[in-house]
Amino acid sequence: MREEYGLNDRLIFMDYKENIQDYINNFDIYISTSLWEGMSYSVQEAMALGKPVIAMTSGNVSGLKELIINGVSGILIEENYSASVAENIRSLVNDEAYRKKLGANAMERERDHFQEWRTAEDMDKMYLKLYESKNRMN
Repeated sequence: MREEYGLNDRLIFMDYKENIQDYINNFDIYISTSLWEGMSYSVQEAMALGKPVIAMTSGNVSGLKELIINGVSGILIEENYSASVAENIRSLVNDEAYRKKLGANAMERERDHFQEWRTAEDMDKMYLKLYESKNRMN
């Protein structure tokens, strides 16, 4: 399929990596192809680093529609996955200005709405509530 869309020399598939930030810094585009996932930290990391994201979404993927405003801070693919992902890759590869705008918007959205400290604070509150409810039951 890479050949069919003229992406053979521009699209590289990589195996699992421990030091992902080193790799993401070298990406022009981040693509999430998971159809079964909770809130995607990898998408958030890519957005925080200013990478435009193309993400496949379904009823089994939560959070992507909260993270990404389609066409503004990334691209959401909801159907016809293979062809749509390939078309959007080609579009971003050929339109550097749009690619950079999506990346900048993604970074801004991540910074303004999904700060790590806020997530940690929310988790702390939840754990404390659960712990307190356990103590009330005893």
